[in-house]
Amino acid sequence: MASIEDRLTTLGIALPQPNAPVANYVPFVQVGDLVHISGQVSLDAAGGVRGVVGEDVDLETAVRAARLCAINLISQMKAACDGDLGRVVRVVKLNGFVQAGPTFFDIPKVLNGASDLMVTAFGDAGRHARSAVGVYRLPLNFAVEVDAVELCREPDLRRGLGAAVPPADRPSRSVVAGRRAGELTWRVPGGLRQWLRD
Repeated sequence: MASIEDRLTTLGIALPQPNAPVANYVPFVQVGDLVHISGQVSLDAAGGVRGVVGEDVDLETAVRAARLCAINLISQMKAACDGDLGRVVRVVKLNGFVQAGPTFFDIPKVLNGASDLMVTAFGDAGRHARSAVGVYRLPLNFAVEVDAVELCREPDLRRGLGAAVPPADRPSRSVVAGRRAGELTWRVPGGLRQWLRD
């Protein structure tokens, strides 16, 4: 079965570096196995898609803008899962916002640009709940912004060591607020610590 990144490569998509926050917030917050990813705008290396949909931006371009948001979300998902998109169990929900003109009502069609890519990349695990909202203004005049909630499984602590972690003894991850990629906080039961030492 093709990996998620293989599917993205087939689509001609190379994941960018995760976008840094532009204000007083963090890229994502992990609570247990749920990762809440901050809104990603329709930005790419060429500057992205900006403007009011239905006035400066047509429907086709707006759909592409939503797809850009999804690509940026997947990049953040990869960072949240320590570089391993295979740990994404489910894309739980997308919340989409379109900077729309007063006579533009095809908000759901725009957000399909993000939803379709999630399903293509993750298969059934990419099928999600969704909100699609038209708004007056978005940050920096970007046309679309999408945030996400995903379910990310724990890594196998003993991978490559010839032994599996007993399911009942797997460590629970404490609440991690906006950790940087690769930084984990663990609560490891004493019995498991002894088992790992042995």
